[in-house]
Amino acid sequence: MKRLLIALPVAATFLVAALWLTRAHGVVFALRETGDPVGEPRWIVLHPLRDRQPERAAEAVLERLRAGSVMPALEPLSLSDAIRTDMAAKEARYPLKSWRLVNRTGQGASVKPADLVARGNDKELDGRVWVTISLDGPTRRWHVQDITAWY
Repeated sequence: MKRLLIALPVAATFLVAALWLTRAHGVVFALRETGDPVGEPRWIVLHPLRDRQPERAAEAVLERLRAGSVMPALEPLSLSDAIRTDMAAKEARYPLKSWRLVNRTGQGASVKPADLVARGNDKELDGRVWVTISLDGPTRRWHVQDITAWY
């Protein structure tokens, strides 16, 4: 019994220390299927102590798209006018309803969260959205660099 009382706090301390030391990694475990054309994992475990600021920056863009503010959401991105107009038309035709984080790649100064999204007016359409976020060195703020969406 005494060994158990000593072993449990030691194991818990080791677990917390390991999580703290690996907090820069967004994904702890990813189950991938062979032959998946998208390349995204089927199932992931996200690190509980990860920096969530990149995800919040991506979520702010998705919130603007869902609210219908497409052009202001796309304005800071370095997209051509043709791509910006095409995305605005597609967002109007297939409005964003909801999303959930399904993957997160990259670490350090560049992170790319991947979200599974539900779109549509009458019929639900599933798609994916990848938002590339990078860290601005002097300000230490995360900025959206690019967005790729399936419609």
